[in-house]
Amino acid sequence: MLQVNKYRIHILCPRLGITDRGAEVFVYELAKYLQRDFAVTVWVRKTKGQSSMLADLKKYEVQVRYATCIDESHPIASTLYKIHPLRKVLEKLRLDPMGIEMLSFSLVCLPGLFRSGADVLFPVNGIWGVLACQIVRIFTGIPFIYSSQGGIEPPVAFLQPNVYIAIHRYTKSWLLKHFPKLKVVHISNGIDLKRFTPHGEKIVLDLPQPIFITVSALIPTKRIDLTIKAMAKLKSGSLLVLGNGPLKEELTQLGVRLLGSGRFKILAVPNTQIPKYYRSASVFAFAAPEEKGWGLVHLEALACGLPAVVNDEENLRSLIGKAAFYCDVYDANAYSRCLFKANQKHFNSEGRRIAQTVAWETVGKKYSQLLYQIAAKNEKSN
Repeated sequence: MLQVNKYRIHILCPRLGITDRGAEVFVYELAKYLQRDFAVTVWVRKTKGQSSMLADLKKYEVQVRYATCIDESHPIASTLYKIHPLRKVLEKLRLDPMGIEMLSFSLVCLPGLFRSGADVLFPVNGIWGVLACQIVRIFTGIPFIYSSQGGIEPPVAFLQPNVYIAIHRYTKSWLLKHFPKLKVVHISNGIDLKRFTPHGEKIVLDLPQPIFITVSALIPTKRIDLTIKAMAKLKSGSLLVLGNGPLKEELTQLGVRLLGSGRFKILAVPNTQIPKYYRSASVFAFAAPEEKGWGLVHLEALACGLPAVVNDEENLRSLIGKAAFYCDVYDANAYSRCLFKANQKHFNSEGRRIAQTVAWETVGKKYSQLLYQIAAKNEKSN
Protein backbone atom coordinates (compact mmCIF):
# COMPACT_ATOMS: atom_id res chain seq x y z
CA MET A 1 0.00 0.00 0.00
CA LEU A 2 1.33 3.42 -0.90
CA GLN A 3 2.09 5.86 1.88
CA VAL A 4 -0.09 8.87 1.32
CA ASN A 5 1.80 12.08 0.53
CA LYS A 6 5.14 10.72 1.71
CA TYR A 7 7.03 11.13 -1.52
CA ARG A 8 7.17 14.35 -3.53
CA ILE A 9 6.82 14.18 -7.30
CA HIS A 10 7.71 17.25 -9.39
CA ILE A 11 6.47 17.32 -13.00
CA LEU A 12 7.72 19.85 -15.57
CA CYS A 13 5.06 20.67 -18.17
CA PRO A 14 5.38 24.31 -19.30
CA ARG A 15 2.35 24.42 -21.58
CA LEU A 16 -0.14 22.85 -19.20
CA GLY A 17 -2.97 25.34 -18.90
CA ILE A 18 -1.99 27.00 -22.18
CA THR A 19 -2.78 24.17 -24.57
CA ASP A 20 -4.77 21.00 -24.00
CA ARG A 21 -3.10 18.63 -26.44
CA GLY A 22 -1.78 15.12 -25.78
CA ALA A 23 1.11 15.74 -23.36
CA GLU A 24 -0.76 18.40 -21.41
CA VAL A 25 -3.87 16.25 -21.01
CA PHE A 26 -1.63 13.36 -19.96
CA VAL A 27 -0.01 15.42 -17.19
CA TYR A 28 -3.36 16.85 -16.09
CA GLU A 29 -4.92 13.40 -15.65
CA LEU A 30 -1.78 11.83 -14.17
CA ALA A 31 -1.30 14.58 -11.59
CA LYS A 32 -4.89 14.19 -10.39
CA TYR A 33 -4.42 10.45 -9.98
CA LEU A 34 -0.99 10.61 -8.31
CA GLN A 35 -2.15 13.16 -5.75
CA ARG A 36 -3.99 10.32 -4.01
CA ASP A 37 -0.66 8.81 -2.96
CA PHE A 38 1.98 11.51 -3.40
CA ALA A 39 2.59 15.22 -2.91
CA VAL A 40 2.50 16.37 -6.53
CA THR A 41 3.89 19.66 -7.84
CA VAL A 42 3.49 20.72 -11.46
CA TRP A 43 5.78 23.37 -12.93
CA VAL A 44 4.14 25.42 -15.70
CA ARG A 45 4.86 28.50 -17.76
CA LYS A 46 3.48 31.71 -16.32
CA THR A 47 0.95 33.35 -18.61
CA LYS A 48 -1.91 35.82 -18.47
CA GLY A 49 -5.33 34.68 -17.37
CA GLN A 50 -6.54 31.77 -15.28
CA SER A 51 -6.55 28.29 -16.75
CA SER A 52 -9.49 26.06 -15.89
CA MET A 53 -7.17 23.02 -16.00
CA LEU A 54 -4.79 24.53 -13.44
CA ALA A 55 -7.68 25.70 -11.27
CA ASP A 56 -9.04 22.16 -11.34
CA LEU A 57 -5.65 20.71 -10.33
CA LYS A 58 -5.56 23.02 -7.34
CA LYS A 59 -8.93 21.63 -6.23
CA TYR A 60 -7.23 18.23 -6.11
CA GLU A 61 -4.50 19.84 -3.93
CA VAL A 62 -1.89 19.55 -6.66
CA GLN A 63 0.68 22.32 -6.14
CA VAL A 64 1.28 24.55 -9.16
CA ARG A 65 4.52 26.52 -9.55
CA TYR A 66 4.95 29.15 -12.23
CA ALA A 67 8.06 30.03 -14.22
CA THR A 68 8.42 33.12 -16.40
CA CYS A 69 10.26 32.30 -19.61
CA ILE A 70 10.60 33.16 -23.30
CA ASP A 71 7.56 31.83 -25.13
CA GLU A 72 7.55 30.56 -28.71
CA SER A 73 5.99 33.78 -30.05
CA HIS A 74 8.76 35.99 -28.62
CA PRO A 75 10.55 38.05 -31.32
CA ILE A 76 13.91 36.48 -30.40
CA ALA A 77 12.58 33.00 -31.09
CA SER A 78 10.43 33.74 -34.12
CA THR A 79 12.87 36.10 -35.89
CA LEU A 80 15.78 33.66 -35.75
CA TYR A 81 13.57 30.87 -37.02
CA LYS A 82 12.37 32.90 -39.99
CA ILE A 83 15.94 33.22 -41.29
CA HIS A 84 15.67 30.42 -43.85
CA PRO A 85 19.29 29.11 -43.87
CA LEU A 86 19.16 28.70 -40.09
CA ARG A 87 15.81 26.92 -39.87
CA LYS A 88 17.02 23.34 -40.37
CA VAL A 89 20.01 23.91 -38.09
CA LEU A 90 17.83 25.33 -35.33
CA GLU A 91 15.43 22.40 -35.59
CA LYS A 92 18.27 19.88 -35.25
CA LEU A 93 19.62 21.77 -32.24
CA ARG A 94 16.12 21.91 -30.68
CA LEU A 95 16.28 25.71 -30.93
CA ASP A 96 13.20 26.30 -33.03
CA PRO A 97 10.67 28.65 -31.34
CA MET A 98 9.15 25.87 -29.24
CA GLY A 99 12.60 24.55 -28.38
CA ILE A 100 13.68 27.99 -27.16
CA GLU A 101 10.60 28.12 -24.95
CA MET A 102 11.42 24.69 -23.48
CA LEU A 103 15.07 25.66 -22.94
CA SER A 104 14.32 28.97 -21.23
CA PHE A 105 11.64 27.32 -19.07
CA SER A 106 14.09 24.62 -17.95
CA LEU A 107 16.77 27.19 -17.09
CA VAL A 108 14.33 29.27 -15.04
CA CYS A 109 13.12 26.17 -13.16
CA LEU A 110 16.62 24.86 -12.42
CA PRO A 111 17.31 26.78 -9.16
CA GLY A 112 13.88 25.85 -7.81
CA LEU A 113 14.41 22.18 -8.64
CA PHE A 114 17.63 22.18 -6.62
CA ARG A 115 15.71 23.54 -3.62
CA SER A 116 12.55 21.50 -4.18
CA GLY A 117 13.33 18.51 -1.98
CA ALA A 118 11.67 16.34 -4.62
CA ASP A 119 11.92 12.57 -4.43
CA VAL A 120 11.39 12.05 -8.17
CA LEU A 121 11.50 14.49 -11.09
CA PHE A 122 9.44 14.00 -14.23
CA PRO A 123 10.23 16.33 -17.17
CA VAL A 124 7.56 16.48 -19.88
CA ASN A 125 9.27 19.14 -21.96
CA GLY A 126 11.70 17.21 -24.10
CA ILE A 127 15.47 17.16 -24.11
CA TRP A 128 15.90 20.52 -22.35
CA GLY A 129 13.85 19.39 -19.38
CA VAL A 130 15.80 16.15 -19.28
CA LEU A 131 19.11 18.05 -19.29
CA ALA A 132 17.90 20.20 -16.38
CA CYS A 133 16.90 17.11 -14.40
CA GLN A 134 20.20 15.45 -15.29
CA ILE A 135 22.08 18.41 -13.79
CA VAL A 136 19.96 18.22 -10.64
CA ARG A 137 20.55 14.46 -10.40
CA ILE A 138 24.33 14.88 -10.70
CA PHE A 139 24.50 17.28 -7.77
CA THR A 140 21.65 16.02 -5.55
CA GLY A 141 21.03 12.40 -6.50
CA ILE A 142 17.33 13.05 -7.17
CA PRO A 143 16.20 10.46 -9.76
CA PHE A 144 14.12 11.34 -12.79
CA ILE A 145 11.90 9.42 -15.17
CA TYR A 146 10.89 10.18 -18.73
CA SER A 147 7.90 9.22 -20.87
CA SER A 148 8.15 9.05 -24.66
CA GLN A 149 5.24 11.36 -25.46
CA GLY A 150 6.92 12.47 -28.69
CA GLY A 151 8.03 9.05 -29.90
CA ILE A 152 11.54 7.57 -29.77
CA GLU A 153 14.04 10.16 -28.51
CA PRO A 154 17.64 8.83 -28.65
CA PRO A 155 19.20 11.97 -27.06
CA VAL A 156 17.02 11.40 -23.99
CA ALA A 157 17.92 7.72 -23.84
CA PHE A 158 21.62 8.66 -24.08
CA LEU A 159 21.25 10.68 -20.85
CA GLN A 160 19.97 7.55 -19.06
CA PRO A 161 16.89 8.59 -17.05
CA ASN A 162 16.38 6.28 -14.08
CA VAL A 163 13.44 4.81 -15.97
CA TYR A 164 12.44 5.48 -19.57
CA ILE A 165 8.70 4.87 -19.99
CA ALA A 166 7.82 3.70 -23.50
CA ILE A 167 4.19 4.34 -24.41
CA HIS A 168 4.45 1.90 -27.33
CA ARG A 169 5.79 -1.65 -27.18
CA TYR A 170 7.81 -1.14 -30.35
CA THR A 171 9.47 1.89 -28.69
CA LYS A 172 10.53 -0.31 -25.80
CA SER A 173 11.99 -2.92 -28.17
CA TRP A 174 13.90 -0.28 -30.12
CA LEU A 175 15.34 1.34 -26.99
CA LEU A 176 16.47 -1.95 -25.47
CA LYS A 177 18.17 -2.89 -28.72
CA HIS A 178 20.10 0.37 -29.03
CA PHE A 179 20.52 1.21 -25.32
CA PRO A 180 20.81 -2.17 -23.55
CA LYS A 181 21.79 -0.62 -20.19
CA LEU A 182 18.74 1.66 -20.12
CA LYS A 183 15.87 0.63 -17.84
CA VAL A 184 12.74 0.72 -20.00
CA VAL A 185 9.18 -0.12 -19.02
CA HIS A 186 6.05 -0.05 -21.14
CA ILE A 187 3.13 1.99 -19.78
CA SER A 188 0.60 3.41 -22.20
CA ASN A 189 -1.11 6.73 -21.63
CA GLY A 190 -4.66 6.69 -20.34
CA ILE A 191 -8.05 8.15 -21.18
CA ASP A 192 -11.01 9.14 -19.06
CA LEU A 193 -13.73 6.63 -19.96
CA LYS A 194 -16.27 8.48 -17.84
CA ARG A 195 -16.05 11.48 -20.19
CA PHE A 196 -15.34 9.72 -23.46
CA THR A 197 -18.35 7.49 -23.91
CA PRO A 198 -20.89 6.91 -26.70
CA HIS A 199 -23.69 7.96 -24.36
CA GLY A 200 -24.30 11.55 -23.37
CA GLU A 201 -24.93 15.05 -24.63
CA LYS A 202 -24.46 15.91 -28.30
CA ILE A 203 -23.96 19.17 -30.19
CA VAL A 204 -26.32 20.35 -32.91
CA LEU A 205 -24.04 21.22 -35.81
CA ASP A 206 -25.02 23.30 -38.81
CA LEU A 207 -23.26 20.91 -41.18
CA PRO A 208 -24.60 18.31 -43.63
CA GLN A 209 -24.38 14.66 -42.63
CA PRO A 210 -22.31 12.58 -42.44
CA ILE A 211 -19.89 14.65 -40.37
CA PHE A 212 -16.22 13.65 -40.47
CA ILE A 213 -14.29 15.03 -37.50
CA THR A 214 -10.60 15.59 -36.84
CA VAL A 215 -9.13 16.93 -33.59
CA SER A 216 -5.68 18.44 -33.82
CA ALA A 217 -3.43 21.42 -33.37
CA LEU A 218 -3.42 23.42 -36.60
CA ILE A 219 0.27 22.93 -37.32
CA PRO A 220 2.15 21.59 -40.38
CA THR A 221 3.02 18.13 -39.00
CA LYS A 222 -0.65 17.22 -38.50
CA ARG A 223 -1.34 17.52 -42.26
CA ILE A 224 -4.98 18.51 -41.95
CA ASP A 225 -4.74 19.62 -45.58
CA LEU A 226 -4.62 15.94 -46.59
CA THR A 227 -7.97 15.28 -44.93
CA ILE A 228 -9.50 18.33 -46.64
CA LYS A 229 -8.27 17.11 -50.04
CA ALA A 230 -9.63 13.59 -49.41
CA MET A 231 -12.99 15.00 -48.33
CA ALA A 232 -13.16 16.95 -51.58
CA LYS A 233 -13.34 13.58 -53.38
CA LEU A 234 -16.60 12.73 -51.58
CA LYS A 235 -19.86 14.00 -53.03
CA SER A 236 -21.56 14.39 -49.65
CA GLY A 237 -20.72 14.96 -46.02
CA SER A 238 -18.78 17.67 -44.23
CA LEU A 239 -15.52 18.10 -42.33
CA LEU A 240 -15.35 19.52 -38.82
CA VAL A 241 -11.90 20.40 -37.48
CA LEU A 242 -11.53 20.99 -33.74
CA GLY A 243 -8.34 22.84 -32.90
CA ASN A 244 -6.34 26.03 -33.08
CA GLY A 245 -2.93 27.07 -34.29
CA PRO A 246 -0.89 29.09 -36.76
CA LEU A 247 -2.39 27.43 -39.86
CA LYS A 248 -5.98 28.32 -39.05
CA GLU A 249 -6.37 30.98 -41.75
CA GLU A 250 -4.57 28.91 -44.39
CA LEU A 251 -6.61 25.78 -43.67
CA THR A 252 -9.85 27.75 -43.60
CA GLN A 253 -9.12 29.13 -47.06
CA LEU A 254 -8.28 25.65 -48.38
CA GLY A 255 -11.38 24.08 -46.82
CA VAL A 256 -13.74 26.73 -48.17
CA ARG A 257 -12.15 26.56 -51.62
CA LEU A 258 -12.34 22.75 -51.94
CA LEU A 259 -15.48 21.98 -49.92
CA GLY A 260 -17.39 25.24 -49.70
CA SER A 261 -18.29 27.07 -46.51
CA GLY A 262 -21.35 24.86 -46.03
CA ARG A 263 -19.30 21.64 -45.79
CA PHE A 264 -16.34 22.84 -43.73
CA LYS A 265 -15.82 24.36 -40.31
CA ILE A 266 -12.94 24.94 -37.87
CA LEU A 267 -13.79 25.42 -34.20
CA ALA A 268 -11.61 25.97 -31.13
CA VAL A 269 -13.38 24.34 -28.19
CA PRO A 270 -12.30 23.49 -24.62
CA ASN A 271 -11.09 19.95 -24.06
CA THR A 272 -14.05 19.36 -21.74
CA GLN A 273 -16.45 19.87 -24.66
CA ILE A 274 -14.78 17.51 -27.14
CA PRO A 275 -16.76 14.35 -26.19
CA LYS A 276 -20.00 16.09 -27.24
CA TYR A 277 -18.57 16.73 -30.69
CA TYR A 278 -17.33 13.16 -31.07
CA ARG A 279 -20.81 11.87 -30.27
CA SER A 280 -22.26 14.24 -32.88
CA ALA A 281 -19.98 13.04 -35.67
CA SER A 282 -20.03 9.97 -37.91
CA VAL A 283 -16.33 9.23 -38.54
CA PHE A 284 -13.02 10.25 -36.94
CA ALA A 285 -10.23 11.08 -39.42
CA PHE A 286 -6.60 11.81 -38.56
CA ALA A 287 -4.10 12.22 -41.36
CA ALA A 288 -0.79 13.02 -39.63
CA PRO A 289 1.78 10.79 -41.38
CA GLU A 290 4.57 9.44 -39.21
CA GLU A 291 2.62 10.33 -36.07
CA LYS A 292 5.11 9.63 -33.26
CA GLY A 293 2.97 10.38 -30.25
CA TRP A 294 0.68 8.04 -28.38
CA GLY A 295 -2.55 8.58 -30.26
CA LEU A 296 -4.66 10.15 -27.52
CA VAL A 297 -7.28 11.60 -29.86
CA HIS A 298 -7.55 8.27 -31.67
CA LEU A 299 -8.48 6.42 -28.50
CA GLU A 300 -10.79 9.17 -27.28
CA ALA A 301 -12.71 8.96 -30.54
CA LEU A 302 -12.80 5.16 -30.38
CA ALA A 303 -14.06 5.34 -26.79
CA CYS A 304 -17.00 7.38 -28.09
CA GLY A 305 -17.77 4.60 -30.56
CA LEU A 306 -16.59 6.37 -33.72
CA PRO A 307 -15.08 4.43 -36.63
CA ALA A 308 -11.62 5.84 -37.37
CA VAL A 309 -9.53 6.41 -40.50
CA VAL A 310 -5.80 6.90 -39.92
CA ASN A 311 -2.46 6.71 -41.69
CA ASP A 312 -0.95 3.24 -41.92
CA GLU A 313 1.68 3.51 -39.17
CA GLU A 314 3.26 0.74 -37.11
CA ASN A 315 2.66 2.49 -33.79
CA LEU A 316 -1.04 3.00 -34.55
CA ARG A 317 -1.51 -0.62 -35.61
CA SER A 318 0.13 -1.75 -32.36
CA LEU A 319 -2.11 0.60 -30.39
CA ILE A 320 -5.56 0.24 -31.96
CA GLY A 321 -5.26 -2.87 -34.12
CA LYS A 322 -8.37 -3.72 -36.12
CA ALA A 323 -10.40 -0.86 -34.68
CA ALA A 324 -9.41 1.52 -37.50
CA PHE A 325 -9.31 1.79 -41.28
CA TYR A 326 -5.70 2.26 -42.46
CA CYS A 327 -4.63 3.96 -45.67
CA ASP A 328 -1.92 6.00 -47.37
CA VAL A 329 -3.10 9.50 -46.49
CA TYR A 330 -0.94 11.00 -49.25
CA ASP A 331 -3.19 9.26 -51.78
CA ALA A 332 -6.36 11.37 -51.76
CA ASN A 333 -8.34 8.74 -53.66
CA ALA A 334 -7.37 5.91 -51.28
CA TYR A 335 -7.98 8.16 -48.28
CA SER A 336 -11.45 9.17 -49.52
CA ARG A 337 -12.38 5.52 -50.17
CA CYS A 338 -11.50 4.69 -46.55
CA LEU A 339 -13.61 7.59 -45.33
CA PHE A 340 -16.54 6.28 -47.37
CA LYS A 341 -16.12 2.73 -46.00
CA ALA A 342 -15.80 3.95 -42.42
CA ASN A 343 -19.08 5.83 -42.73
CA GLN A 344 -20.84 2.51 -43.43
CA LYS A 345 -19.82 1.33 -39.95
CA HIS A 346 -22.19 3.03 -37.55
CA PHE A 347 -20.69 1.95 -34.21
CA ASN A 348 -17.16 0.82 -33.42
CA SER A 349 -17.53 -1.76 -30.63
CA GLU A 350 -13.95 -2.98 -31.13
CA GLY A 351 -12.67 0.57 -30.66
CA ARG A 352 -14.58 0.95 -27.41
CA ARG A 353 -13.17 -2.37 -26.17
CA ILE A 354 -9.59 -1.29 -26.92
CA ALA A 355 -10.13 2.08 -25.26
CA GLN A 356 -11.27 0.32 -22.10
CA THR A 357 -7.83 -1.33 -21.75
CA VAL A 358 -6.19 2.06 -21.17
CA ALA A 359 -8.54 3.56 -18.59
CA TRP A 360 -6.80 5.99 -16.23
CA GLU A 361 -7.47 3.79 -13.21
CA THR A 362 -5.29 1.10 -14.78
CA VAL A 363 -2.59 3.41 -16.12
CA GLY A 364 -2.44 5.58 -13.00
CA LYS A 365 -1.91 2.56 -10.78
CA LYS A 366 1.11 1.50 -12.85
CA TYR A 367 2.65 4.96 -12.54
CA SER A 368 2.01 5.04 -8.78
CA GLN A 369 3.74 1.70 -8.28
CA LEU A 370 6.71 2.70 -10.43
CA LEU A 371 7.20 6.09 -8.75
CA TYR A 372 6.93 4.56 -5.30
CA GLN A 373 9.60 1.97 -6.14
CA ILE A 374 11.99 4.62 -7.49
CA ALA A 375 11.49 7.00 -4.56
CA ALA A 376 11.80 4.24 -1.95
CA LYS A 377 14.98 2.88 -3.56
CA ASN A 378 16.53 6.35 -3.65
CA GLU A 379 15.57 6.96 -0.02
CA LYS A 380 17.31 3.76 1.09
CA SER A 381 20.48 4.64 -0.79
CA ASN A 382 20.77 8.05 0.93
